[in-house]
Formats: sequence, C-alpha cells, structure tokens
Amino acid sequence: MATQNPVDLDYKALSNAGTWFLGRLQTARDVDRMLDGLEGASSAAGKKFDAAKVRSLLGGLDSRVFLMNNVHEDEPILFHTRWALSYLAGPLTRPQIGALMADRKSGASTAASPAKAAQAGQAAATSEELPLTEEGVAVCFVEDGATSGAQYVPALHARAQLHYANAKKGIDEWTERTVLVPLGEGARSPSWDDWTISTERLSLVDAPANNARFGELPKVASKKESYPRWEKTLKTKLYQSQAIELFSHTPTKLHSEPGESRAAFMGRVQLALRERRDDDIESLRKKYAPKLARLEERIHKADEKVAREEAQ
Repeated sequence: MATQNPVDLDYKALSNAGTWFLGRLQTARDVDRMLDGLEGASSAAGKKFDAAKVRSLLGGLDSRVFLMNNVHEDEPILFHTRWALSYLAGPLTRPQIGALMADRKSGASTAASPAKAAQAGQAAATSEELPLTEEGVAVCFVEDGATSGAQYVPALHARAQLHYANAKKGIDEWTERTVLVPLGEGARSPSWDDWTISTERLSLVDAPANNARFGELPKVASKKESYPRWEKTLKTKLYQSQAIELFSHTPTKLHSEPGESRAAFMGRVQLALRERRDDDIESLRKKYAPKLARLEERIHKADEKVAREEAQ
C-alpha cells in the first residue's frame, strides 16, 4: 500500500505492519496528522513511539530519503535511495543527430569512390578565399576545435531575446535563443524553413582556422542593406513559432510557470486540492463538534438512567 495523503491511512493497520516507510511530507499539517495517528495507534497496541524523535527525522528528510520502521529494529532508521540513469534518450534534435553522425559521415566520405568524391566536390563549391562583404556586415566563425583545414558553410546567425508577459497570470519571463539559418549558394534569401533554434550559445571567433576553405556566399548576403529586412522577418517568425504552452486549473486558480512541465503543474494542483479538502474537513468537524458533543451527552445520560432502573 502506498499513498501521498496521510488522511487516507489506517493508522491502526499501519502500526501492525512489519515495515513501513515515510517520505518527506509537504506541509506541517501532514506531519502533525501522521504523528498523531501513529502515536495513537501505537499506544492502543501497547507499543513505544517516540514522537519527538520521529518529528525531528521527518523534518530533516532530503529527496529520495525515507524513514523506515522495521519491527526487527530497535528504532526507526533512515533509508537512502538513488536514481537509476537510463541512456535511452530521445527524440533527438537535428543538431544532436548531426553531432552523433559526424564520425560516420567522415568515414563514409573517406571510403567513397573517386567519381562520387568528385561529384560531391562539384555540388559544394569551396574556395580558399574568404568571401567579401560590405562594411558593416558582421562576420564570425564557429569554433569547432580545428586548427587548420576547416571548411566553412555560410549561414545567418542571430541571438534573440524573447519576452513573455502576461500581467493577469503574473508572467514576466525573458529567455534567449540562438538562431542559425542556412545561406544556400545563389539564394536570394535565407532558407527560413531549414533554420535551427536552440537555447545554447555558439562558440564564435573573429578569424577562421588556418588553411580553411569557404563555401560560396550569396551576393545578397554580402550587402549591408539585406540584414535589417532579414531582422524583421526573423522577429515575425520567432513571434509566430516560439509561443510557450501554459496550463491552468480553474477551481484552484493556479497557472503554470514558463518551462514548468504538465506533471509538475499537476503536482501543485493536487497539493492545493488536498489542502483545500483538508480545510473543508476541518471546517465540518468544527461545525458539527458541538452537536456531536450534545448527542454523546444525551446518550451518556440515557445509559445512566437505564443503569439506575435496572439496579432498582
């Protein structure tokens, strides 16, 4: 049996269990309810229960640490667990696939026939001369660790700051994105459909590696006037494609935070619902406590009356 809500527990049954585990509880009310239940059940069963020590241990529990009670042990002990790491990752992004296949690609090129190698060289024309650009066009190079012999392919690089704001939901979030858009040979504009976007910065340098070769830069990319127009296009595409998904729960009026997963948000919702339910139960108990006390008093008086009549 396992539960996340102390209200659900049968403490008398739990005190009779040979082994039980307690994890980190969310609220002080949960701790109090758990200790009251265990102490009462242990007293009824004639067992010793050190509430102060258990409270101290519960208050200091870290993640993946449990308080274990075993009938074969003299006192409760702390039980540590750990995560098991799985290497089955996925789905992979396009840059990750490229990084994983880099060695195989180079091996395949080395093993290619001379005819195929010549065709590949014709399809991706390169030059030892760095393409010229107008003054004011910023040029940089991706640093990949190669000291010489690198081959560069032209692309449009941008760093964008995205601002997500919603006063009603209390959201004011800034985040950065790295955008890389291919500049194909002879293209009149960047290949927007083939762009890659990530949260990681590229390692850039101002100068290329020694003995490098360069892909052909489209003429339009060498002109300074092209970039303000592309900047507007990029802003539009980012606005249209980089929306964030937020979750809401009407009964509790809770909203998810940017980047918060559905599972994490539902965990907060369940905690809020549980606390609301506990408050409702406590309110009902207080409401009906006087009535129950009066009924118990009437029953007690009736029992005394019956006892007196039987004695006569």
